[in-house]
Amino acid sequence: MATLALDAQSGTVLWKRLAPEVRLQPVHTANSVAASTPCVDEQGVYVYFGSYGLLCYDHDGRELWQKAIRTPKSMYGVSTSPILYEQRLILVVDDDANLPGSKLSRSQVIALDKATGEKVWETPRPHNRGAWSTPVIWKRDRGTDLVVLGDGRVYGYDPATGAERWYVSGFAREPIAVPVAGDGLLFVSVAMQGGRGDAELDPEPFWTAMLQFDRNGDRRIGRDEISEYFTLPFRPELPSDHPGFGLPLPSDPVKRKEAQNKIFDWLDKNKDGFVTKEELTADMSVGRGRPSLAAIQPGGTGDVTESHVSWNLRNGIPEISSPVFHSGRLYPSATAGH
Repeated sequence: MATLALDAQSGTVLWKRLAPEVRLQPVHTANSVAASTPCVDEQGVYVYFGSYGLLCYDHDGRELWQKAIRTPKSMYGVSTSPILYEQRLILVVDDDANLPGSKLSRSQVIALDKATGEKVWETPRPHNRGAWSTPVIWKRDRGTDLVVLGDGRVYGYDPATGAERWYVSGFAREPIAVPVAGDGLLFVSVAMQGGRGDAELDPEPFWTAMLQFDRNGDRRIGRDEISEYFTLPFRPELPSDHPGFGLPLPSDPVKRKEAQNKIFDWLDKNKDGFVTKEELTADMSVGRGRPSLAAIQPGGTGDVTESHVSWNLRNGIPEISSPVFHSGRLYPSATAGH
């Protein structure tokens, strides 16, 4: 892994710096170990590699500091990016792993001194799991919030201290898009797990995708029909061997088979040794949150879900793309999810 600086006119490489020794771990094939985006100001270039941590270079490529950060556990790998606020470099490290001896997550948001890499503050996020959104700074008439979209909630923190100010709940499990602000409102967009953009589920495409594992044609999936790519379908329009088709599986054959049997056991609600359309549909209808595009008012403390949400859309919510605000209009996406 490396950081490059190119001449914008010619594309010539001005400098290239390799990242330090990294702690490589399996990353989903649709992701990369260098998915995060650097941020830049007049003093430096700030880079985050999930498998190592944060590094800072000057504009001539000289390393100014580095900060090793524990690699978070995540179903698809890391993609969040660092952001700058005044003299601080802020990074969200949401994590599927638990604190030692606990059922709470070791997720956190941290702020470093951008000149030295020394930690200024850190705030635990014990109820959040791995997520892929990047935080934003929301400057409003009466203050400034650090906005962090996480597992089921969007939070507002004091960017100077890390203290939690407010949150809005009701979002789905896997946030990817970046919140945006305009006309005094904050706009937050999250599809459901697997990219579902509509609150009402049409089970037919998902069941049709599952039927490719039905070798004997009885329109049920038996345990003996678990094949190499058997998994819970997320994007039924993709072929089963595509990395985005379903719930990620380990590459190791033994662990892969164990994971597939766990998926089968979860789907087989009546434990008769078969997965049916009704069982798949029932499973996909369960879960916290719904697709949501919400407009949030500023101010308030604690849970402001009921008091500070101006409006909420539940259909056509994009999975990956972030909304854009311009001249009084919000553009959620050119395309919608399932």
